[in-house]
Amino acid sequence: MGYHVGSLINHGIGARRTDFLEMALHHSVSVFLYGGSYLYNAWEIAGVIALIHDIADITTSMIKVIAETDYKYTTVGIFLFHMGLWGYTRNYGLYHAICKIWEAQPDFGTAFNLQMYVFLLSCLLLLHYWWYYLFIKHLWKFIKKGSTENTMDKVQTDVKKV
Repeated sequence: MGYHVGSLINHGIGARRTDFLEMALHHSVSVFLYGGSYLYNAWEIAGVIALIHDIADITTSMIKVIAETDYKYTTVGIFLFHMGLWGYTRNYGLYHAICKIWEAQPDFGTAFNLQMYVFLLSCLLLLHYWWYYLFIKHLWKFIKKGSTENTMDKVQTDVKKV
């Protein structure tokens, strides 16, 4: 939880990137999910959700490092592996975890709390679908133009910082 709180604070005071809103939503939802897991002693659920997310983080970091080199085809190979891993863990795995949580109806105090927990998990799932779409778009751009530029790390210059 500390990682997501720190990331949310850093995200708010750091440079505004093109994925500012998506990442702000991701970090906010993660803080609420971890907080809810703590409050309702649902550590098993939080552990599964964290594991589902952490697996694909390994290849995400690998791509960020290798993309800065001249090894375009190595990057594409790892990117394709990453897309498969992301699709299986974050899209397929998280979807099934949400279904299992909904079926099991764990004790979250009230039905509203459980519904809110599942809603927040569904928000994460939609973000993962959106990012997977961007991966496909990015791969298509590479196939067409041979470019491997990461557009998500670009700083927005037209947004004024409040």
